[in-house]
Amino acid sequence: MNDDNGLPYPAHIRARDKAEQGVFEHCDSVASLAYAMGQEYNLPNTARLCGRYHDIGKNREEFKSYIKAAADWKNPQRGSVIHSTYGAVLVNSLAQKDSALSQLTAELVRNVICSHHGLRDCLTTDGAISFDEAKNKIGDSWQAVCDYVVKHYGSSFIKDEFNAARQEMDKILNKISKHCKNEQLRQQYICLYLALYTRLALSILIDADRTDTACFEENTTLPVFPSPQERHQVWTNQEGHWRTWTVFIWK
Repeated sequence: MNDDNGLPYPAHIRARDKAEQGVFEHCDSVASLAYAMGQEYNLPNTARLCGRYHDIGKNREEFKSYIKAAADWKNPQRGSVIHSTYGAVLVNSLAQKDSALSQLTAELVRNVICSHHGLRDCLTTDGAISFDEAKNKIGDSWQAVCDYVVKHYGSSFIKDEFNAARQEMDKILNKISKHCKNEQLRQQYICLYLALYTRLALSILIDADRTDTACFEENTTLPVFPSPQERHQVWTNQEGHWRTWTVFIWK
């Protein structure tokens, strides 16, 4: 997406040469990194969805002014321009109202996106859903951003990625249910493990986000993450190495 001058909106501006990284370039890189990281934990599609839309709220003139002021050392108030809520709103809009699984997928992803610059509570002290409050703070401005994002990626592409995450969530829920044999405690187990999966997805997003940002700032290529099978082989080799040394030391 382009700004009023026909240029991509900046997600980051490199300190030493003022080079700009476009929002979609950054989001696509983070999505790819998150997907690779998520394979180890059987949630690559969910992690990719988080990465794809975590920073789409930067596609605005307001954020562009904010980040350019920061790049020029004008010290704008940190956090004064909200951007993380926009991706959460887009993902939430994809959930089918008559599908609990679809709603659950959206809830997990929106909580991750909203928290990628600082953990947010899911509920207020009054028991209200925090996301509703966050959405109200940005008013109707989310609609223009979401329309631009849909124009860039296409509605089919966006829906397909959400559906892939939804199917992944279904498998996760089935695994959790099979793990808990006690019917009375099953609902509690599901809530606990979903909370852990949410924190795991958040960790993946933050890692992917910071990695891409650092590579852009240092003007280096993104790392290639080994597959789960390759990582398993590394640990197997390391285990064999330490066993050899243990036998040697205790002789």
